Amino acid sequence: MRRLIGGLLILTLAVLGIFSLNQFNTAAQDQSERREQIVAQLTDDDIRVLFNFAESTTENRWQIVNDDVMGGISTSEWAISDEGFAVFTGNVSLENNGGFASVRSPQVGEDLSGYAGIVLRVRGDGQSYVVNLWPGAPRRGNLRYQAEFTPTDDWQLVALPFAEMRPQVFGLELPNAGPLAPSEIAYMGVLISDKQEGDFRIEIEWVGVYSAS
Repeated sequence: MRRLIGGLLILTLAVLGIFSLNQFNTAAQDQSERREQIVAQLTDDDIRVLFNFAESTTENRWQIVNDDVMGGISTSEWAISDEGFAVFTGNVSLENNGGFASVRSPQVGEDLSGYAGIVLRVRGDGQSYVVNLWPGAPRRGNLRYQAEFTPTDDWQLVALPFAEMRPQVFGLELPNAGPLAPSEIAYMGVLISDKQEGDFRIEIEWVGVYSAS
């Protein structure tokens, strides 16, 4: 009887696991389709560029923040190419409990009320990256909102609706923090983590916001 009960329990857990995975995959597919629909409908009039990396003065105002702030040894570099786009490249190491590299913008300094999300012109290496948005100073332990994206090696527009941004502190989601208020966005940044060990490279032509249709 114990073996029968144990077998049924294992079978139940396996079924639940498959069901949860299917739900996750369906949600991810729906999210991807929504983003593609947004991009397909965008016009130049819908987009407000906040950081254009063809402007050389932008380069030194973005700040590298890697896991060495907590003892890690990941490395990264931020530079503007001769072609006029930003290059964020480096190596993520999991040693010393590390595992992330990031870059942060200077203060946005504009009220983004009335806009529906972030849009980037970008190409990358097929790894997953995160856009961070801070409603306050981007210090460790401060609330931030995140959305993940996976850039291909072709130039593309990526739209990240504010409604998809997840509130987090120290990597933990805070479902009770409430939605992101666009008017409060003060800083933004790009992050690679999630135990994606090894070299990475992402190129960004510009970062902006788009208005709701």
